[in-house]
Amino acid sequence: MRSKTPSLTINGKRGPAKPRPGKNLAFAPLSDLERENLRGWVEIAFDQAVHFNGSQTAEEDLIESLAALEKIFNGVVTDHQNLNRDDIEAAIIESLDVGRAIPRTIDSFLSVASEFYHRLETANNFETSLNILERAGVPVVHTHDLHIPPGEGEIQNALSEDPTKFKIETQPRLAWLVAAMKEKGIFTSDIMITVGQTPKNIMRQHPYVIIDIPYVPCQIAVCDQVGERTFITNKIYEMDFWKNFNKDLLKATQGVTGIICRSQDQWIRDILDHIEQMRAPESQRVDMKAFAATPTRAKMPITLEAIEQSIRATYDASGKWPGVRNEIIMYGPLKDQIKWGGIDARFKKGNYEGYISLADFMEKKGFRKNHLNIEHYTFDDIVDSIQATYDATDKWPAHHYGVIEYGALKDLITWAALHQRFKNGKYEGYSSLADFMEKKGFKKNYFNIEHYPLDDIKDSIQATFDVTGKWPAQHHGMIMIEYGVLKNKITWIALNRRFRSGKYEGYKSLAEFRDKVKAEYEAALSHAPSPVSPPAPFAP
Repeated sequence: MRSKTPSLTINGKRGPAKPRPGKNLAFAPLSDLERENLRGWVEIAFDQAVHFNGSQTAEEDLIESLAALEKIFNGVVTDHQNLNRDDIEAAIIESLDVGRAIPRTIDSFLSVASEFYHRLETANNFETSLNILERAGVPVVHTHDLHIPPGEGEIQNALSEDPTKFKIETQPRLAWLVAAMKEKGIFTSDIMITVGQTPKNIMRQHPYVIIDIPYVPCQIAVCDQVGERTFITNKIYEMDFWKNFNKDLLKATQGVTGIICRSQDQWIRDILDHIEQMRAPESQRVDMKAFAATPTRAKMPITLEAIEQSIRATYDASGKWPGVRNEIIMYGPLKDQIKWGGIDARFKKGNYEGYISLADFMEKKGFRKNHLNIEHYTFDDIVDSIQATYDATDKWPAHHYGVIEYGALKDLITWAALHQRFKNGKYEGYSSLADFMEKKGFKKNYFNIEHYPLDDIKDSIQATFDVTGKWPAQHHGMIMIEYGVLKNKITWIALNRRFRSGKYEGYKSLAEFRDKVKAEYEAALSHAPSPVSPPAPFAP
């Protein structure tokens, strides 16, 4: 006996026809009420089958109607258990005189409904398939982005003197997938589709479609062009992920699986197996209209492979290796996603096993030497670059500057790395870059200045506020004091360092002393006499 909850066949593929022993079958007569009830369910089931769109609601409604029909049939054909079931169902429905070409069996209703998948698979072109899905209620978004860009070494130009050599073949993979996912309880009402574009100068001439399935959750990138791998992820990524990651990066990303299509059955089986493995036990269906309006997607992963490609792309485009300055990445798969300083911080936090910094990663990958590991530079080389930097920029270098750009050490090390070597005791007799510069007669080391009276400091604090409207702070960094008695004599950060080292008894920091000056100023201001208003003019 057929199940109370029949399932739809895929693409109308049905088993071999059953033997039909006879057409003129006798069955218990139906009462007027039974006939009216049966006719109503037949009409409802037919409309549901004709308008079936692959959604969960359409599936459940059709199954409910067919289960009601089957219940009626079961009550009528108890005396004909040895006869062909399709013949019995057809005879009962024909007795209703419905007057139109309505299916005569439950299997026929299922076949009508499965025409939705058949139309999808046999559509004239890819755009028609998308239109069918969009009319079925699937959110479809079109973008100008190229999803999964070509990787290094891939053919970039599809033009050839021999067109047959580059013949493009397609398979209706999107249609296959939509139909097959129903086996895992994933309907058209559970997906969203984002369609990219494909420029004419690459071998691939059909776009990758990105399918979001929050119900699992997972994301599937599928291309109808033969030879293109399908990718399935264990989370739903932002579209920047698909826009920036090529196939090599995708294959190297944890949680991303590439699936080759050797045959329709094998391809569908592999995808459905991965969906089953990734389905969360607590997964719940999502309102896809709400999801399409404000999609919730994961940030693009920052993988070692993506970092490596962005390093190479940066050098190819700018002629310079990236440093740890606070600059956004401008080239490669991580373009506009994160700053190089953020990448360095990830290495230092131990996010990437085997590497302790961006510089360490670059050295081990053979890009350039890690400046912190360089053995030695002579005093003459350092002096030459200090002087050359001043001659070219009219500024003395500081310990927080980037790659040395002038003199004997040009492009060989950063000022920060050189300063670190001084601090690590690599150059006996000098404790820092600033200490070296002072002892070599270039400029005063502000941290070694003997003493400035508190009255002089107070004068510069007050003068700074009078001119700028802001009270100075130590985070003004390497900026020289610009106003008052201490103008051009020391930086605020050096002054703060002296407070913190106990040079000024009673004050632990520049901020503490500044706050006292500020309080005295505000107190004096509050006690100042109010200006006297001039007398009103005499009214005649």
